[in-house]
Amino acid sequence: MVKISEVFKNRKWQIAVANVLVIAFIVTLILTANAATSNEPIDDSVRDGNINFSSVYVSVGGFIEEDIPNIITTYEQFRRMIRLNDIWNISAIHSEDLDVIWQPDQINNYLQRYNRNFFRNNSLIVFTIVSSSGSARYQVNSIVRQGSELEIKGTRFMPANPNLIMDNIGYWIILSEVKQSDVVGVTRIINGVWDLQFINEEDN
Repeated sequence: MVKISEVFKNRKWQIAVANVLVIAFIVTLILTANAATSNEPIDDSVRDGNINFSSVYVSVGGFIEEDIPNIITTYEQFRRMIRLNDIWNISAIHSEDLDVIWQPDQINNYLQRYNRNFFRNNSLIVFTIVSSSGSARYQVNSIVRQGSELEIKGTRFMPANPNLIMDNIGYWIILSEVKQSDVVGVTRIINGVWDLQFINEEDN
């Protein structure tokens, strides 16, 4: 009967055992690395804080369809929103650095910017406002992320001269352009504080 100790004294056996141990060690390292990569939770706190954005303000001449997602991530979602709200019912578009667009063909041309290429890396945060006066104008000042929530804060502008305040209802769809990576995992949009600011006619 051959003793196990004598077998391991054989050099060929020593080399074979050493190779098996090396291979087992390498496999263990690979499996451990894969497990750490696939099971590692996403730390939302890394993305918490102020989000960079650029807002466009769409004035709708009538009823706003309520079935609009808070965050639009695809071109198909955007086109559906436009169809539901009828592009020809959009009366004006403006932004902080854009003159007001009134003509339907100009509005249509401007909205072409939200194409499939745009949604490859960007998303739209959609916020609708039904105002008690058509004279009101709005500006988003900040979008702050906290975990899975976004809080939007802004300013509501009204004419300082009460004679210039219209009593008709105003409908607005605010589109805030953001990076897709900044809103991954967001499930709730919070309507934060909107400051009221009165402006003189000459300030418009």
